[in-house]
Amino acid sequence: MRSLVELKGSEEAKQFVFVLASEEIEGKAEHLTDDRHEIWIYNEDDMARALEIYNEFRQQGLSSEFEAKASIGKEKSKEQQRSQSSFIDVRTQVFGKSSRGLLTNAMIGVCVLLYLLEYQMGNAMSLKYLYMTELTGGRYMPGLLEIRNGEVWRLFSSSFLHGSLFHIIFNMAWLYRLGRMVEDVAGVFTFIVLFLLSSIGGGLLQYWATGPYFVGMSGFVYGLFGYAWIMGKYKPGHGIGVEKQDINMMIAWFIFCLFMGFVANGGHAGGLALGIVLAYIQSGHIRRVIEYPHLATKSLKAPVLVLMLCVVAALIEYIF
Repeated sequence: MRSLVELKGSEEAKQFVFVLASEEIEGKAEHLTDDRHEIWIYNEDDMARALEIYNEFRQQGLSSEFEAKASIGKEKSKEQQRSQSSFIDVRTQVFGKSSRGLLTNAMIGVCVLLYLLEYQMGNAMSLKYLYMTELTGGRYMPGLLEIRNGEVWRLFSSSFLHGSLFHIIFNMAWLYRLGRMVEDVAGVFTFIVLFLLSSIGGGLLQYWATGPYFVGMSGFVYGLFGYAWIMGKYKPGHGIGVEKQDINMMIAWFIFCLFMGFVANGGHAGGLALGIVLAYIQSGHIRRVIEYPHLATKSLKAPVLVLMLCVVAALIEYIF
C-alpha cells in the first residue's frame, strides 16, 4: 500500500476514492489533521493510473464526468460490501461460524497420525490404498487403473503421507502457517478448492514426470504459498499475504530442490502454478489487466517468471 496524495476536505477525499473505485482501483482516505486527508492505494501497480486520474481530477474538479464516476464507484463499493457479507453468511450457514483453522488442524492431525502408523508402529496399518496407484515390489501398472475403476481418492490421498521426519515437520509448519490464514480469511470453500487443485494437479504432473513414487503435502503447501503471494500483491487489504523474506525463502527452496533427486518437484511446480492462477482469478487482476493492458508488463513479470520456472521444474523431473 502506498500514499498517493493529500486532499483537503473529507467530502472531496471520499468522492475521489469513489472515482478510483469506478476504475477498479482500491484506495482509502485516511484523516490526518484539521481537514486534510491522505489517499492510499492498496495495489502498487495501480499507482500510475491513480496518478493520472488525480491529475485529471485536480484540473477538472468534481465535474459532471467525475460526479458520474464517483456515483458508479460508490455503487461498486456497496456491491462489494454486500457480496462479502453474503459470502460470510453462506460460509456460516454451511460450515458454522468462523472455522478458526479447524480444517487445517484436522489435516495436520491426519498427516501426523498416518506418519506414526506407517513409520513408528511397524506398519501396523496398510496404506497401499492411499498411493496414487498400487505399488508391488516397487513396480506399478501404468494408466491409473485404480482411479479409473472408481478409487478417485487416490488423486489426492498421497498428500497425507510423508517420507521422513524432516519432510513432515517442514510441510506441517508451512501448512499451519499458510493454511490457517487462507482458511480463515478466504473461507473453507476456497481452501478445499485450492487443496484439490494443487494436490491433484501437482500429483498428476509428478506422475507424468516420474510415476507414482511421491508422497507429501508440499504440493498443497506451494499452492497455498502461490495463492497467498498473489492475493497479498493484488488484494492487500483482505488479510492474506506473505512476507518478502518468506517469498524469497520459498522460491530459493523451490530452486534448491531442483538439484535434489528425491524431491517431487513436479508436485511443487503444479501446486505453485495452480495457486497463482486461482489467486489471479479471485483477486480480479486478470480482468484489470484485460481492461488496462499496460499493467501486464510490470504486474505479471515476477509471477510469469515463476510459472516459467515451474515448467522448467516439470521438464527436469521428466528428463532426468
